[in-house]
Amino acid sequence: MLFDFLKGTIIGIANIIPGVSGGTLAFILGVYHRLIRAVNCINAGFFIEFFSSPKHIFTKEGRSNIAALLKKNDLFFLMRVGAGAVVSIMLLSGVMKKMLLDYREPVYGLFLGLVIMSILIPYRQMTRKKLPELIMLVLAALLTLFISYSVNPSHKVLENSKRYEQSVSDTPSGQIKNSIKISNVRDYAVVFFSAAAAISAMVLPGISGSFVLILLGQYFIIISAVSNAGMYVKALLVHKTIPPEMINQFTGDILIIVFFAIGCIIGILLFCRLFEYVYAKFPNQTLAGLTGLVVGSCYALWPFKTFIIQDVYIKTSGGIVFAEGYKIYTNQNFLPFISGFSSNISGIRSFAVLIMFCAGVAVMFLFSKVKN
Repeated sequence: MLFDFLKGTIIGIANIIPGVSGGTLAFILGVYHRLIRAVNCINAGFFIEFFSSPKHIFTKEGRSNIAALLKKNDLFFLMRVGAGAVVSIMLLSGVMKKMLLDYREPVYGLFLGLVIMSILIPYRQMTRKKLPELIMLVLAALLTLFISYSVNPSHKVLENSKRYEQSVSDTPSGQIKNSIKISNVRDYAVVFFSAAAAISAMVLPGISGSFVLILLGQYFIIISAVSNAGMYVKALLVHKTIPPEMINQFTGDILIIVFFAIGCIIGILLFCRLFEYVYAKFPNQTLAGLTGLVVGSCYALWPFKTFIIQDVYIKTSGGIVFAEGYKIYTNQNFLPFISGFSSNISGIRSFAVLIMFCAGVAVMFLFSKVKN
């Protein structure tokens, strides 16, 4: 049982790293197909059997029957792995948030190294590599490249800045206040559908759910909300309540986490069934598509991105603030030693990227050896 929990923590760590697939780690650890089967056991028949006797949970016999039902559907295993994943995500989200803020290029160098080597995982699983598989691989890679090139994160930042500025100007004093409503129904709907898409990607070996969140512009929002949860727990332990100055952000973060969790649950229940069906019917084409998706994702994970410096309004734990000279990254890549080297990134930092890239390659190479 402990080993299942530890495997879950490893999968959870993979899920918060953009470019590293939780599905890949589940496959390497030998629990992938078992997890898919356990998730697919959660269906209408399971709930009918679970709620067949409304009072059964209050009796010893009823609780024994529930335990037997969970064991039969391998849901105890699913809960142990899930608990390990949740714990690791909660503990490490704050670390990942800080690393992305302070060391973006080296961290993305590590991600790119991890992803490039993970291409081999779905590719090696293919038992046939002919024209249909090649076509599927190329189409999937082109699709991911198109999405990566089309989704410009700087546009999202500037769009949000205008909305936040309007929120500030709508207040009677025109001043920045903690009480400003910084999210709306549309934001939570986007979080919900992003969660469903990301968890579906996490199911696939070789595809990173965190990378999908980056493409959708939701990764930093989600990881910030999760990392802030520790701050709220600490406040509750010390003050027995949430301080008034934190209420606004607390409410927003909790709603983000709730909508994200609901999206994940619905997404995984639906997608696992679809994936199991498609994989059973077209295993090699499915794996070729997965390989192409990973290949195409390398563009978005390229660590050297152009950026602009602009004054914008941003959302923080204290509400909306005006940030002068804010660095906003675009989706335009460049080669540091050929163009824009002196103006965009320092030599030391670029060598740090190279070192982290090699470290990522080495880590995934060792994982592939373990799998073999």
